[in-house]
Order: sequence, then structure tokens, then C-alpha cells
Amino acid sequence: MISAVSRFEARKQLVLEEANAIGTSFLRTALLPAPEGSEIASLLRQYINVRVQYGTEGNDVARLDSLHAQAVRLQNEFWTRAVAYGQKDPNPVNQAIDLESARRMALQNHVPKSVIFVNGIVGLLSAMLVGYAFGLYGRRQIFSMSVLALAITLVLAVIIDLDRPRSGFIRVSQQPMLDLQHGP
Repeated sequence: MISAVSRFEARKQLVLEEANAIGTSFLRTALLPAPEGSEIASLLRQYINVRVQYGTEGNDVARLDSLHAQAVRLQNEFWTRAVAYGQKDPNPVNQAIDLESARRMALQNHVPKSVIFVNGIVGLLSAMLVGYAFGLYGRRQIFSMSVLALAITLVLAVIIDLDRPRSGFIRVSQQPMLDLQHGP
């Protein structure tokens, strides 16, 4: 469970870092002469929209690949223009590009299925052991068994839900990106 929670927190942190990097890049476009600065700012706005869609899209792999391709195309466009117009400090733009890749990889990084299966087997064995102990003493404690089964099921469900960021109930908030989308 700790692994799934740490992956969830990493995904959440990457959204914030990417939004900050894009926001900084957007602010630095004001340092460029017109019309170059406004052209790059426009590309960054488009990029923000694509990244918000990517963050909120479901599990449609074709759609995710299409959004990733759009993001890469926009990255190439604003990077080429930033270099062409002589931007003195390309790091914020470069950081936005790096963070897009980091978020993409974080969303593809899952707890191995074997770990989930082992957790399920351990839960099943625990329930069987408790049931066996109840049988030895000749008493059934339906309430205790029900609570144990529910607890094991909930822990496994939370691990799986945290590990699958595009489906389920627990999702990484895209609020920093949404704020950026409505801000610049």
C-alpha cells in the first residue's frame, strides 16, 4: 500500500511541477520581443490545453497517444521558436518538456501484478487461518470474519485504485493545470 500511495503522491507532485514550469515559461515569453513572445505564449496556451486533456483523459490508449503526439509537436514548435528568437535562458521551457515525459512515465508505472496477486493470496491465507482457528475452538464469529474479509478487500481495492490513476475513484487532481489553463 505504501508503494501505491507514494506513486500517487509522485503523480500529484508532477502535475504541480509541470504546471509551475509551464507557468514560468509563459511568464518569460513577456521578455521576448513582439510578435515572437506572443507566438510562443499562444503555443504554450495550446500546450496547456493538451496537457489538461491528457491528465483528465480515461484509458483510451489511442487518444492518449494522440494527445502525447500533440504535446510533442507543440514542444518542438515552441522550443524551435524560443531558440530562433534567442531566448537567453531555455531552462524553463526545457523543464516543461522534461516534466511532460516524467508525468507520462509516472502514469505508466504500476505496481507489478505479481505483488497484487501475492497480497491477495496473503489476505486469503489470513482469512483461512482465522477461520481454521475459529473451527478449532468450535465457535463461529461471523462478525469478526466479515470485518476481516471487508478490511482485506478494502486494502486491496485501495492499492489497485491508487495504482490505476486513469480509472477508479482516487484520481490525481489536475487543479494546478486547470488554474494555469484559466490564468495566463
